[in-house]
Parts: sequence; structure tokens; C-alpha cells
Amino acid sequence: MFQDSLLHPRPAWLIAAFALIARHEMLSAFQLAARLDLPPVDVTAPLDALALEGLLLRLAPPPNLRGDPVPVAYALTRRGAELLGDATDAEPATIPSPRRSLFPLAHDLARNSFALVLERLHELGRLRLLRWETARTKIADVTHLAERGRPLRVPLVADGLAVVEVGGYATGLLLEQDQGTVPVERMCRKFRGYDAWWREGGPVRRFGLRSFRVITVTSTTTRLARLREAALVATENRGSRLLWFALGADVTVDDPGRLLAPVWQVAGHDDLHHPLFEQLMPRTVA
Repeated sequence: MFQDSLLHPRPAWLIAAFALIARHEMLSAFQLAARLDLPPVDVTAPLDALALEGLLLRLAPPPNLRGDPVPVAYALTRRGAELLGDATDAEPATIPSPRRSLFPLAHDLARNSFALVLERLHELGRLRLLRWETARTKIADVTHLAERGRPLRVPLVADGLAVVEVGGYATGLLLEQDQGTVPVERMCRKFRGYDAWWREGGPVRRFGLRSFRVITVTSTTTRLARLREAALVATENRGSRLLWFALGADVTVDDPGRLLAPVWQVAGHDDLHHPLFEQLMPRTVA
């Protein structure tokens, strides 16, 4: 199928790893190890060897604005995509430019963690993942607000759209992956836009879905509290069960079930935590 070179033999999981990278454009060694049920230590060295061989692009970004280290990511090169295509007859994979900025890398990896968790939950039978999209042309929309007596056009461009089936019903999850870099005031305007969009039937018109949630995943409890407060302001203190919030620590590929646990908060006046899908939680028998 293909010739060995730096790795003798090539790891048995190579094609599965390449397929995952092709589907999500780039992944870290930790993400790949978790999805392949392998120890991370068994994955990192082979990935680096494949990068030296020219089959993978190794993306090593600087620390983020808080000084936190960002994991190295791996993407397919053209040669890697050709190898995958020869082995699986898969559609040609998207090849990221080696000149692309590395600053959004932490954001993109966090977004991809959400998709990987949903894939794993699908495999475990906890839900059915019907669709995952990140292309702006497929998920973006627009609404209009009145601000200071003037019409204001508000683009609604999220980071991803998942359509899942739970209990026989399809639900849309529009992901806002927040890294703490967007001013809260700007997020408040976006929440206003989502609230108006929902009220004017945006989810049905754009995606054909009546059950819908806009979920914001962020990095710290302080940031989460500020975003929930902004959502309350955006809804004129009414609150909204359209807008859900959780921490990135609760979206982890090595513990996918945590996404379904009571770790979510809504834009409301209390600090209660809810499961994302009530139907999946065990019912208490009186």
C-alpha cells in the first residue's frame, strides 16, 4: 500500500489518524491519542517522525495572550493527503497553508475538541451526530437590530454547527468557542443578535430546526460569569434558554460523557447547572 521509511513499520493507527486529521484539518497529539484510545506518549514521537518525513505539517504556536502554552498541532501535507487517498479512496483533504497564522490555533483546536467529543458520543450510542459544519457559508446568518434609533446589521458567524439527534428529536447546537479575546461588549451585541434571530424564526428558516441552542464554551469561570451577565443584558434581563454556557475543561476528548453532565448554565438569574440534554440523564424513580 505504501513504502516504509522513517518508521519501521508504520504504526497500525496511521490511516485512522490521518483520516481524523483530514476531517478536522488539524489535531493535537493528545486529541488523536484520546480518539484512538492510545496513550499520548505512544503517539507524539511517531507524529513528529511523520512530520520529518513530510507527511504531516507540525504547527507549533507561541503561548496565548495569558502565557499559557498551546499544544502542537498536526495537519496533513499534500503527500500525507495523497497517502490517505491511496489507502482509503477518500475525497481530497483540505491542506492548510504553511504560511497561515498560528495565533488562532488554540481556538481551532478547542473547537475541534467539541466535534471530537460529539463523534465519540455518537460511537458510544449516547446520541446521533447528524451533521458537523465549520464553513462560514454553511452556518453564518445575519439579523438586524435597532441601536440608538438606527438599524444595525449584525452578522452571526459561529465557529461550528452540530445537528444531533437525542430521544428521536433533532437539535441544533451552534458553537461559539470563546478564548477571552473578544470584548464582552461585542459578545453582548452578538447575544442580542442571536436573541432577535431566534424570535424571528432564524433556526427554522436557516437550518430547518425548531430545537436549537447557541452554546458558548469559554476558558475561565470569571469569563463565563461575565458572558452570562452580558447575555442577560442582551435579553433585557429576561434571560434565555437559547444561550448556554460551559467551560472548556468540560469538553474533553478523554472524558466525552462530561459534555452531557450537569455542567451547563443558561442565561438566567440563577447559578443552577443543567445537563445539555435532559433526555439522556437517568430518571429518578420515586
